[in-house]
Amino acid sequence: MLAGGKAQPPLSLPLPLPFSFSFSIELNFPVIPIVELEYNTAEAAAISKALSGASLIDLKKTQQDDIFVVLPCGRKVMDMEAEVDEIKELHRKGFIVTGLAPLDFEFDFFSRFFLPKLGIDEASSRGG
Repeated sequence: MLAGGKAQPPLSLPLPLPFSFSFSIELNFPVIPIVELEYNTAEAAAISKALSGASLIDLKKTQQDDIFVVLPCGRKVMDMEAEVDEIKELHRKGFIVTGLAPLDFEFDFFSRFFLPKLGIDEASSRGG
């Protein structure tokens, strides 16, 4: 799952800090354009089923032919139990699933990336 948020100060600092501790984090992700996905009701239903019956807000695809799926909220992304065998049958390289985090949460969004056709059931957001 991919999520961005605030880093904590190193544990070696005395807590509470005797000064104001402020910082910002800038992430520089590669830009992968998404384009419209032409799909029919049966394909949308198969995608929903593969994503444990999730309601789909939007479907797009990347230029590398990965499907970009937007769910109603980040909680649905976190709780979803993807059916990897069914994802394999959908004739796409990978599935990026994302949704907005709740307003009072420390993250902006949640994402998960599934690549079972490449032997990776779910890609780690930690890079390892």
